[in-house]
Amino acid sequence: MRCSGRSAGSSILALLLFVSFGRSAVAQISPGDLSKPHEKLEGMANCTQCHEVGKGPSREKCLACHQALQERIQQGRGFHGRMPAGQVQGCPTCHSEHAGRDFELVHWPQGEKGFDHAQTGFPLRGRHAKLECRQCHSDTFMDKNLKGPDLNRRRTFLGLSGDCLGCHFDEHRKQLGTRCVGCHNEETWTPAPVFDHAHSRYPLTGKHVTAKCGACHLQVADRSGSDTAYTQYKNLKFGACTDCHKDPHQNRLGPNCTQCHGTDGWKTSAQKSVYHDKTDFPLRGKHVSVACDKCHKTGDVLATLPHARCTDCHKDPHANRLGPDCTQCHSPAGWRTLVQKGFDHDRTDFPLRGKHVATPCEKCHTSGDKQARLPHARCADCHIDIHRGQFAQRPDSGRCESCHSLDTFKPAVFTVKDHAATRFPLAGAHLAQTCLACHESTLSDARGKYRRYRYEDRACLACHQDVHAAQFVLSDPPKQCTHCHGVEQWRLPNFDHNALTAYKLEGAHKAVPCLKCHKSEQIKGQIVVMYRETPNTCESCHGGKRPAGDVGQKG
Repeated sequence: MRCSGRSAGSSILALLLFVSFGRSAVAQISPGDLSKPHEKLEGMANCTQCHEVGKGPSREKCLACHQALQERIQQGRGFHGRMPAGQVQGCPTCHSEHAGRDFELVHWPQGEKGFDHAQTGFPLRGRHAKLECRQCHSDTFMDKNLKGPDLNRRRTFLGLSGDCLGCHFDEHRKQLGTRCVGCHNEETWTPAPVFDHAHSRYPLTGKHVTAKCGACHLQVADRSGSDTAYTQYKNLKFGACTDCHKDPHQNRLGPNCTQCHGTDGWKTSAQKSVYHDKTDFPLRGKHVSVACDKCHKTGDVLATLPHARCTDCHKDPHANRLGPDCTQCHSPAGWRTLVQKGFDHDRTDFPLRGKHVATPCEKCHTSGDKQARLPHARCADCHIDIHRGQFAQRPDSGRCESCHSLDTFKPAVFTVKDHAATRFPLAGAHLAQTCLACHESTLSDARGKYRRYRYEDRACLACHQDVHAAQFVLSDPPKQCTHCHGVEQWRLPNFDHNALTAYKLEGAHKAVPCLKCHKSEQIKGQIVVMYRETPNTCESCHGGKRPAGDVGQKG
């Protein structure tokens, strides 16, 4: 075959170059060997498999081979599919090539174990956070239909569904659906902390609440071929008590057990008061909770018992010194609860109110002499000061009734408005805190621990940890937390870098994330973001050696 002069000259020149320089001529064009996964694309004839002519590597050409990844991106799944549109860049930004056969194509800025898994749409919590990557990202749990011309199932991180049953065996054999988080969390499988039996078709009450699950939910054999058993949760009978319980009356009293019994206990009659109201001794007060056989000792509940006087059943502790009519002072509500007509405490100079009404007499009258006068001008005459005198310096000398009422000691009647009159008015996020979040049991004396309510040091760092490791406290001049933060919230949504620092952000610097310049360091075991002493020369951030992995990014 004859060639034109120009064509023949070009062919001869190319031949001479190859003969004269061999591979060195190719090296003038290719910046280095391809990695092992791409080694089949080695050679000048394959450049356009990945590169656009004159434009460098092409994202579209990468995804033409990596089809499994392309599908996930189109579906908006995984790390690449969830990447914000403004952050989507060319593949070589993170996956560099031409750095040698053994070069690792996946670049982990924080190391593989430091990767923020939440960016994939599946944040690691509980037990998941303790697993090694390949315990989940293995061929065992991958989608069997995940395929592609260049897919290595041993190395890829694709193919996990993110559903519980994608990795875990269904212990319930499809009884309860596929939404495991309706009952379980990621800390432990048993017990099921999220499950609430009250939302089932059989809410638990009374003794059923404390019954063990296995007493009703039995183990059944797995008929699917497995030699294991599983717990039955569906198709259980519970319409009648006898579905679970044996009838000790052998159906002599009918099938409706709830006519006489409740779930609080077999021996507690649910309708005892209703039936007893038809007799001439209706049950009231403490009599309602008395077991039937306590009075009907023979077992014959229809037998008539003497009941005209309290002493027909009860022993008179006063030995008849106060007469036979116990109802002058006592009632069925309780032996120690005096009726109004028996003794009216309002006739004394200490009328009983609130909790004092239900207090047994001997609780105050400890000597037994109920006519003896007791000191009662101040609460502390009877009650121990659990605050250990912290409020003694107040204008009211720390009187209990300033914060508490007779109806209950807890909670106190001290309000946010009252707190505004203290040396530390509440504002912002402090308003949302519970009292005990600040007033902890941090003090103690011979009587034990007690809560601190009086604070001399009311600076921020008296309660809050200095997350900046004293960067600003030791500055000259020292800066308080309020220099940058307010009580509304800790984070600074609109921090004015130009007004509050000596380094003004201009141009492209305005769009740079804070942590790009302010790095984290470990100081005395604490990870701290460094804000002071941050280098501010151009050379400190720009220039220098190109990081490993950037070789050949320009194609």
